[in-house]
Amino acid sequence: MNCISITYKKAPLEIRNRIAFDQSEIESFYTQIDGQCVLLLTCNRLEIYFEIPMEAMEEQLCQFKGLNRDDMMPYFATYTKAGAIRHLARVACGMDSMVLGEDEIYRQVKEAYEQARTLKKTSYTFNTIFQMVMKTVKQIKTQTGLSSTSVSVGTLAAHAVFDFGAKTVLIIGISGKIGSITAKNILAKPHIHLIGTTRQHHSDLFATYPQVQMEPYQQRYTLVQQADVIISATASPHYTITKTELTKWIDEKPRLFIDLAVPNDMDPHLQELPHCSYLNIDHFQQLAKTNNKKKQGYAQRAEVVIDQRVSDILKELRMHDVIADLPQMKEKGIESFVYSLRKTDSYEQMDAIVSWLEKWVNNA
Repeated sequence: MNCISITYKKAPLEIRNRIAFDQSEIESFYTQIDGQCVLLLTCNRLEIYFEIPMEAMEEQLCQFKGLNRDDMMPYFATYTKAGAIRHLARVACGMDSMVLGEDEIYRQVKEAYEQARTLKKTSYTFNTIFQMVMKTVKQIKTQTGLSSTSVSVGTLAAHAVFDFGAKTVLIIGISGKIGSITAKNILAKPHIHLIGTTRQHHSDLFATYPQVQMEPYQQRYTLVQQADVIISATASPHYTITKTELTKWIDEKPRLFIDLAVPNDMDPHLQELPHCSYLNIDHFQQLAKTNNKKKQGYAQRAEVVIDQRVSDILKELRMHDVIADLPQMKEKGIESFVYSLRKTDSYEQMDAIVSWLEKWVNNA
């Protein structure tokens, strides 16, 4: 198996846009390729796994997209044989992603393989490789914390909401980048009532999540009364919540205030109020750094698993070749095989085979 990879690591967005495929192009491309082929497309990468010679695929890909091969070569990363299998495993596990250990790529790899299989662009070799890689991903998810350890500030803030046991959450500045990311993470868990304030009248977020209760920014203190957790993530030059004003509105219900803005959105003195807890962006950035160090450790474990599984895949493919030759082996007999060991390339090669045979005979 060979692989051509065009990703965010070497190719800027302009190049990735030029090489991107739409759905109709994918099927058309498959019809033009001889042999097995799997085309993986995500927002940050295009990868082709194939069995024809590398140069032939480079030429066909560029010709199909109307691009000059020489111009595109600096953006290609190429892998062959065991290297291609190992790269596929790392990609599917999220080891090659912008966010280390992200889960979405596994689904994308699986769907790419299933589409190629449906279009009859895979046979024994690719089916074995992709199916064993899928099992490798599941093994890594089970045995390491690579995918379960969050490093995104928005995700970490959402986990703080969950840990607090919040039933109602208010996000001030929900239509901003951090606010919308945090909202999406919170909405992933059912039974949380989410309220958002924004000075804007439109946001794509709320077309996707109509269950979000939108209110004017000016009503934020009234809304604080309803909320268990209050998150602020605006670009306001002034505090969105101050200690002095807040004392006029809140009762003794425990509340968590989360400030995700730089500079601070909330008055840090909020934490001096009874029943109020306060976390700011520094807390989550430090937590992200700690988690990232953990992820690096988990990634090292994952690399060990990947190396072992790549070896297993190569053995499985090689055994398939041996089984195909069994009838001829039976005809020649074991004696002929043993005497032929004198023709091996080196003593080390012969010794390895003989040692394995001795171990096999003694354990038979």
